[in-house]
Amino acid sequence: MKIGKRYKLRQILLPTVDILIIIFAHLSALTLRYEYGLVNLCQHIANKIPVLLVVIIVHIIMFMLFRINKSLWEYVSVDEALLIVGAIITADFFVYMYFAIEPKYTISKSVMIIALVFSIVGMLGVRIIYRYLRLQKRMMLKSERAVIIGAGSGGNLLHKEIMNNDNYPTKIVGFVDDDLSKKGHMIDGYPIIGTTDQLLQLKQNYKFTTAFIAIPSASKRSIKRIIDKCQKAELKTRIMEISDVSNQSQIREVSIDDLLGRGEVRLDDSSISQYLKHKRILVTGAGGSIGSELCRQIIKYQPESLIMLDIYENTLYDLQMEFNMLKRDHSNINKIKMVYIIANVTDQKALEDIFAYHQPEVVYHAAAHKHVPLMETVPREAYLNNVYGTYRVIKACIKYQVSKFILISTDKAVNPTNVMGATKRIVELMVQAMKNNGVTILSAVRFGNVLNSHGSVIPLFKKQIEKTGVVTITDPDIKRYFMTIPEAAQLVLQAGAFANNGEVFVLDMGQPVKILDLAENLIRLSGLKPYEDVKIEFIGLRPGEKLFEELVYDVDKCKKTDNDLIFIAEPEDVDQDAFETAIKELKDKLDDEDIKEELLAFIYRDFSCAI
Repeated sequence: MKIGKRYKLRQILLPTVDILIIIFAHLSALTLRYEYGLVNLCQHIANKIPVLLVVIIVHIIMFMLFRINKSLWEYVSVDEALLIVGAIITADFFVYMYFAIEPKYTISKSVMIIALVFSIVGMLGVRIIYRYLRLQKRMMLKSERAVIIGAGSGGNLLHKEIMNNDNYPTKIVGFVDDDLSKKGHMIDGYPIIGTTDQLLQLKQNYKFTTAFIAIPSASKRSIKRIIDKCQKAELKTRIMEISDVSNQSQIREVSIDDLLGRGEVRLDDSSISQYLKHKRILVTGAGGSIGSELCRQIIKYQPESLIMLDIYENTLYDLQMEFNMLKRDHSNINKIKMVYIIANVTDQKALEDIFAYHQPEVVYHAAAHKHVPLMETVPREAYLNNVYGTYRVIKACIKYQVSKFILISTDKAVNPTNVMGATKRIVELMVQAMKNNGVTILSAVRFGNVLNSHGSVIPLFKKQIEKTGVVTITDPDIKRYFMTIPEAAQLVLQAGAFANNGEVFVLDMGQPVKILDLAENLIRLSGLKPYEDVKIEFIGLRPGEKLFEELVYDVDKCKKTDNDLIFIAEPEDVDQDAFETAIKELKDKLDDEDIKEELLAFIYRDFSCAI
């Protein structure tokens, strides 16, 4: 009720203030032009009341037509200023024309011009003063002091957002920019106080505790460098980015992805579109981290249909709900036939039915058991799903004339010491053994860990920080390769365009990251201090786990592709008949007690083609 009364009061008060300004402007113009005293002015007004009434009525009409009082005074801008100027000039023009036609009353041109200037200055001035007072009141309520890193259009946009939004308890003290030519200049009345190299000293001088990074055009590596400097200065850090969908700015917390600092992925969209657009695409393991992201990336290329297969209904249901929501906002997605199937890749009858009915043209095989310690305890299941399931999918691809099959592999397939790695090594050999089938182009894509994937170390650390206050790491020296989920999926699509005949593509994962460093950074991102607020404990390597992973057997024998982040591992000649015979023999041994040893031994067998 109070809000309603305040709104009604505003609807009356603001137009009244504007009309009083118009009246005052015209009276001031008369006084200035004719140097009237108070008595003479009152007498003149009494004689010209009809003139003043016309002035008031015309201005009221123009203010309504130009919707002057629909704008909020606290957000006065250049656009609103132009509207005010336009309304006043138009009103004064019609007033002058009226009295040029009406002979009974006259009005001086000089009075009209002086009144016009006074009216514009008065109406804009009262709004600027009102806005200034509101901002000062808002600033008094903000306790957090901050700087904006980036003295460009992004920084200016962010500054206005923070200043005008009560949701940010932040008072901006200045801007920071590495362009030395900008130092000493001002943006919106706030100074550019230094560079990112000076953050620690600036923090001491200006007493700020937060930094907002507002450089939307900066590369990921540049953002990482800035974040590192902010962390050294112990600043709470947030990032402004522009949404690809809405083109609106949004502020988010620093994520572990930002600390990874990997470069931008550049794709040859035309080559990807050539084998995906208007095609029927099947993704196995579609509910998983990589599988679901592959689906998100694939729909950008407008396939005819996207068949999503997974054994786990919950993740597939989540993906279905996500795409249903997207369809409401993006009409082009409605043209894609979306199919969601619950099935096991080891079920030959289910695969036969799916391939026969949907006739996929490209298959991405992401279905696999991936957790190393768990697979050590159930090697039989690891073989059935990872090896036998892949074999069944490849056989279905060949039978139903799929044009391309792309296998998702892992760095654990290189010199494997565990069951999961061994199964992935076997299916990489399978791709090369069955590549000369004359129907389907087979290839594999090998990469390391992906950040925030299901069951990965990042979600585990987050839970430990939140619930136990103790982060557990297997070994202080353990290292892993990392990339983001979208990056991995995009490069898989690009590798698929390069696929020609049994290649094992290897993604450039950059430098390996110490898991200890990752844990420490994640603790800091949570606003806590490692070893003080959150303890770090070392529990020893788990069964089958290595200190360091490898991406290739021989780096020097890798072949470059047209994409700097994708390489081709040394090809291997694998005899298909010998390999398939060995696979069937291995399947017959699944119930043996030494199946784990059999799996690890299998990868070192000689399947070379006979000369």
